[in-house]
Amino acid sequence: MSRYSRRHRERRYFRESVKRQKLREQNYKCAICKTSAGIWDYDHIDGNRSNNNPHNLQVLCPNCHAKKSRGLLKQEKRSSFLRWLKIGAIILFFIILIIIINMLWPFMSNIKKIQALSLAKDCYSMKLDLLTNATVVDDAIRFVSESEKSKDKDKEGE
Repeated sequence: MSRYSRRHRERRYFRESVKRQKLREQNYKCAICKTSAGIWDYDHIDGNRSNNNPHNLQVLCPNCHAKKSRGLLKQEKRSSFLRWLKIGAIILFFIILIIIINMLWPFMSNIKKIQALSLAKDCYSMKLDLLTNATVVDDAIRFVSESEKSKDKDKEGE
């Protein structure tokens, strides 16, 4: 018996109850692209087809599952790097803003001081939101890339 057929034969599927539970946990969205496809593939995260631990399950749309299976999702790791790079840039902006406010504080009128503090407070709350909910940044990156793709398609159609 060949190695392929032996490995293929040992494949086990996730129980239906586990699939339904995971789909609910993911809010009926693909674990990668976060869209609601309506058609789902159930993926073994570690690639081991016989490891049916519920923590090894992710629900994917057929498109993302095909990309993952073919090793075409290496850009996802890069987008994670970009997410943290953008968060770092926001934190750096916040630090620079605080330094500038501290340098100009003695020369500012009371109204300008209130405006500066309000701006700093807004920046700080944005920083906290981004740090505690990184999916906001993921969604923004995805939105920008999708809008760029649609612009490219529109240009090609003209």
